[in-house]
Amino acid sequence: EDMRPDWRMFISGIVMAGDSGRWEAALHFLDEMWEWEVVPDEVTYDTVIRACQRCQRWEEALHVFRQMRRKGFRPEEPTYAAVAASCRKSGQDQLAESVEREARILLS
Repeated sequence: EDMRPDWRMFISGIVMAGDSGRWEAALHFLDEMWEWEVVPDEVTYDTVIRACQRCQRWEEALHVFRQMRRKGFRPEEPTYAAVAASCRKSGQDQLAESVEREARILLS
């Protein structure tokens, strides 16, 4: 029987980490997915970004968002909104506006 972790195992860990305020663990699970050759998807990235947002970690949310884009994934409006809200809540209004502007251009 194959005991390798799969996408569901990782996403469950990311959700639990985010719900318990452990943004570091959510980031770790994302990194581990690549190590185990389990390819994250938009849902995975969005879930990690939301975990960072809930913990008021705007820099990490922005980093994961940029990584998501570099890997070729196309964020949906709720992901843009979560990153922008995270930046805005931390006083990073210019970054928030930049993310919102990007969303208007790319999602229209």
